[in-house]
Amino acid sequence: MGMRQGKQVYTVGEDRMSRQERHIKLPKEPQEAIDTLERFVVRARRIEAHSLVKSKKVKELAQPSYTLRFNDSTVSMRLNSRPEDEEIFESLAARIRPCIVDSEPIQLEKVVAAIRVLTSTVELDERQSKLLELVNSWCKEHIAPHSYNAISSHEEIGELNSDKVTSASDTLLGLGWYYADLVHADPRQEKEAALEFPYDFRYNQGVVLVSHLALIISSLLKLIREISDVSELGLSPEVWTSQVTAGGGPFEFGVGKVYVGPAGFVPPTGAAMDEIPGFKELDLVTARRMQDPGCAVDARFVNDSGEVIETHDGFYIIDTEHNCVVISIEDKILLSGSPEEGSSPVGELPFEQAFFSKAAGPVDGKTEQFLEFLAKAKAAGKIEISMSWRGTPIQGTVTFPKAPSNGKERPTDESA
Repeated sequence: MGMRQGKQVYTVGEDRMSRQERHIKLPKEPQEAIDTLERFVVRARRIEAHSLVKSKKVKELAQPSYTLRFNDSTVSMRLNSRPEDEEIFESLAARIRPCIVDSEPIQLEKVVAAIRVLTSTVELDERQSKLLELVNSWCKEHIAPHSYNAISSHEEIGELNSDKVTSASDTLLGLGWYYADLVHADPRQEKEAALEFPYDFRYNQGVVLVSHLALIISSLLKLIREISDVSELGLSPEVWTSQVTAGGGPFEFGVGKVYVGPAGFVPPTGAAMDEIPGFKELDLVTARRMQDPGCAVDARFVNDSGEVIETHDGFYIIDTEHNCVVISIEDKILLSGSPEEGSSPVGELPFEQAFFSKAAGPVDGKTEQFLEFLAKAKAAGKIEISMSWRGTPIQGTVTFPKAPSNGKERPTDESA
């Protein structure tokens, strides 16, 4: 069957690629076989987790579906089984790639050999043994160097009114897509023939090849699971539970501690970060001050003699929802101020008006830290607060009466 389009003719026939011998090092010892299977299981689980495999879409893509249209003396063909998203399909092809490279430890023939080494004393049923034989023979016939037998079709391309014809199996075109378009840019030997075909043709056959490989790899992984359920293969339990995909969107991870210090300074390897001058542990207060230096608030414990006993970092935010200013000091104490009712938005007012009504309380219910902070402040005598409001430096003082008339020990802002 042939299809003419412009200056080219496409025909389907039989594969005429010759095969040559090649050398591949198969695992022979148990430990070598275990290493091969452990690597393969992790990679195969990653392939199994791909959306096109989970949805079983690859089954449809592995069996091309065409529609023929007849219009008088011309015939057109439409390939229906084509991935909806080329980039997503490329990600599946990339995950599969190590399984078809002779130099990779998880090349499929090596995986089959490893299974046979580790099941030499295990009696496999007929279906399991046949699967290993089929995978082995399929690889030798299709993806072994200089083999490239057709999976389902063979194509030829040539210029009209010319005797020059380039021939390629669907397998060779698929590998040409791998080597010329996806992961390499230097197709060699037989694969160079793929460049004579348009990109669409290489990609279409790459879809067929990759989809077949995905099904083969999934079958091998299923087989290894079956055998592991009844026999001890010596595989580490972690290969079945280790993370193989990252998912999408933002990523949150927990770390012990994060430190920040002078820009451009690289601390010595292995040094204790809390002992390096200029470095401090990153917390919410530090992060806020780094993100927006203009929101920095400095709080100092000062005694009656004016001596600064302790200095603490803080920041402020303008809460537009509640029309108030909130000052957080050391992520322990909150000072909240609101303008008089009916005033302009708090961010537009002078600080003395914006912070008209005042209240103090613990951050996120940290009552013990709050009381401890206030006890130190009371022992000192007062808290001096320095900040910048709408570009203007301001200062405020929180003092502690010696004998509160209401019997409660709460700070009151006496000046701003």
